[in-house]
Amino acid sequence: MTNKFKILIKNIFSVHNEYFHKIVYLFGFKIKYKRRVSMATLDEYLNLFLDIRLAPKAKGLLRKKQLLELFLMNELKKICDDLGIKFWLRGGTALGAVRHKGFIPWDDDVDLGMMRADFDKLVDYVNNNTDQYEIVTFYNKGALSKVVKFAFKNVKGGVYIDIFPFDWCSYDNHEEFWKQWLADKHELRKNLRQIKFIGRAYEKDIPAQVLEKIESCNNKYKNMYINSPHRSAICSAIEHINARGRKRIFPVDMIFPLKQTEFEDENYYIM
Repeated sequence: MTNKFKILIKNIFSVHNEYFHKIVYLFGFKIKYKRRVSMATLDEYLNLFLDIRLAPKAKGLLRKKQLLELFLMNELKKICDDLGIKFWLRGGTALGAVRHKGFIPWDDDVDLGMMRADFDKLVDYVNNNTDQYEIVTFYNKGALSKVVKFAFKNVKGGVYIDIFPFDWCSYDNHEEFWKQWLADKHELRKNLRQIKFIGRAYEKDIPAQVLEKIESCNNKYKNMYINSPHRSAICSAIEHINARGRKRIFPVDMIFPLKQTEFEDENYYIM
């Protein structure tokens, strides 16, 4: 192909990528449309152009939601202090604490972790002793896992805190342990996939017979991990999380004793 022909073709049709748009030139006309950009790509651009730690706080409805979630987290902390149990910041919430001393400016949820025994104690207390708050369970057939949420009681609107329990385990031969965990998680997902239930639904919206099947399946695999005599590591509760290939086993000295960090002018434990 000669250079002249290449230039001719380029003048007729060419495509150029900008950061957030794709530009198409066709017979002299310019067509511009938005590209699909992942969060990882956005973070990459932010790191290129500014110190991400200096990004301003969220505004408007997003900030209002963050402040409501912060209120919920403070209320949850009071309950946990009274019960003598602890939770810690995890995931994007932990990242926000380290990088922004609060919410990531574009984040709209709170993720917390707890040891299984403390988690069970919290669920029992909240659902039997509080009028303002409740623990609700959300089932996601897409991820084939469930998420427990601390929320305002009888209030709709998507303001809640996600709580993820952890189980004790051994860190000896942890690579083999994790392979087995993933294999068990695969089998759990495979069995759940056979149960017909609403794609994304709260516990109260699922028929009792279907819910019984789901929980029977979850408990079969949960019971493999909840009574470990070992205390050298912790791992994510198998029924509560979609691993997505990421290793979720942590040596105990990486987590405990829990350290405190600042989050929105309050101190919380962090993973």
